[in-house]
Amino acid sequence: MIEFLLWAPDRETFTATLPTITLPDGRPIARLPAEDEEPADGGSLMWIEGIACSEIGPVIKTPAVLDEDGEEIEPAIVVPGHHANVLATGAIAALLTAGMPAEGSIFARTRLIQLLGGELVWQESEVGEPPGYVGPSGVKISDPAVVDHRARVFWT
Repeated sequence: MIEFLLWAPDRETFTATLPTITLPDGRPIARLPAEDEEPADGGSLMWIEGIACSEIGPVIKTPAVLDEDGEEIEPAIVVPGHHANVLATGAIAALLTAGMPAEGSIFARTRLIQLLGGELVWQESEVGEPPGYVGPSGVKISDPAVVDHRARVFWT
């Protein structure tokens, strides 16, 4: 099992990019639904078996402060962009880790950064999203170990 985090500047970039990401064996990890298909959540990507994705969207970094009447005193601080947690299991996880070292960061132990393709560059946080590798599409892949306060966690 391998978990990784994705961030995109917006959902449109996320849904346009994810179907172009292919596994080392050439299979795309997701696809857009056909016109006659209705995904369970009303419009998300369709993921291949062995990949689970929890789309989060913008993340609330600090909740709003309310008074005793429920009126907002201080607005919430939001980390913009489209955040998603992705979990690879079974044969997909094995494919991503085959022949890789057992120690080091998630990027040293897996073939994850190869998934985004093109020229990847390390990018620190710009708007509160985790640091990670960014591809030409603007989608960033991050190691969950670098996030202290997770917005959502897979229960396995």
